[in-house]
Amino acid sequence: MTPFKPTECSQTDIEADIKTITAYLAKQRALEAVQAALGRINNALGRRVEQRATEQAIRQLQAVVQKLADKVENSDGQAKPGSYAAAAKLGLPAQTRSQQSLNSGHVTPQKPVPLRHKLEIVVVRGTEIAEQKIRTYKELLEQVNKARVASEAVAIRKLGSGDIMITMEDEQAHTSWLENIEWLATFREGARNKS
Repeated sequence: MTPFKPTECSQTDIEADIKTITAYLAKQRALEAVQAALGRINNALGRRVEQRATEQAIRQLQAVVQKLADKVENSDGQAKPGSYAAAAKLGLPAQTRSQQSLNSGHVTPQKPVPLRHKLEIVVVRGTEIAEQKIRTYKELLEQVNKARVASEAVAIRKLGSGDIMITMEDEQAHTSWLENIEWLATFREGARNKS
């Protein structure tokens, strides 16, 4: 018989071997002492695997701490303020001040206006009679376009609030419809432009 030489085995291989031996011993109805010995070996393996994982985690933590220590040692040597108040007393670093002076002429852009706001008009209905309130979108569009403003409205829809949304074909049409309010008569007295 050749002497046993320990070799590197993967953890899964060893666990599979232990399961095979456990199954064999159970089938052969081995003595309880043999089964207990195998259980102790299995537990020792588990502790060894946990120990290796812990050792690896400790090594990783040590490497991270070492990197942080190197950063602290390689810093410019200036004492860092301990609070926000202390940092405020120091003022801005020279580099930041020069960047700030370069940006002093910079104007923050305003939020762009969505295109639909440049094409839509919201109308609060006036004192319409019952027959006028039940007009279809097609009928409303035809009646509004009879006002002969520069361009025609291309769509109409009723909003949940009961107001009417009129969509124009372009910004120029939108502007001319806002300037010429004769078309509001379609929605009777009291109708007004909400947009």
